[in-house]
Amino acid sequence: MGFNQDKHIGMTMVELADYLRVSLSTVKRGTKSGDIPHFKVGKKPRYDKAEVDKVIKGNRPINEIGGIYKPKKDPKKPDGPDKNGSGGGDHGQSL
Repeated sequence: MGFNQDKHIGMTMVELADYLRVSLSTVKRGTKSGDIPHFKVGKKPRYDKAEVDKVIKGNRPINEIGGIYKPKKDPKKPDGPDKNGSGGGDHGQSL
């Protein structure tokens, strides 16, 4: 019994990563953030090729797919000044 596209229920993470030619971690990150449309079969995410193609072709709003290829932000690092305190601004000091 071979693969039958009509009975195949969505692509797996590995299949999607191969299809998109990206790393598995990129697919996992996009899935977790909701940037890659998916559904679940049991606990496993599956991907509808037609829905993924809509994202690729830009038929979905950019805010829905914005985080797929962005590096994950480190929550331990603040957006403010560096450790040495040089982050710009005068911090209330006058010369």
